[in-house]
Amino acid sequence: MALRKLSAYPGNITAGETIGIIDRAARPVAGLPDHDFWLFDDTDVYRMHYTTDGKFIGAEHLPAGATPE
Repeated sequence: MALRKLSAYPGNITAGETIGIIDRAARPVAGLPDHDFWLFDDTDVYRMHYTTDGKFIGAEHLPAGATPE
């Protein structure tokens, strides 16, 4: 399933998106949030929501000021 998710990245990168992936299965990484997010134009933040088995179920637009500057 992870490979299907990654298959969209080449087109996104070509379109100018910057994508970062941290493999937390390889080793623990301190200081990371406990959630995934999208950041658009350095201003709009969307928190990602998944089922317990990892299926994407939607995104929540966070209001201005909900995240640190």
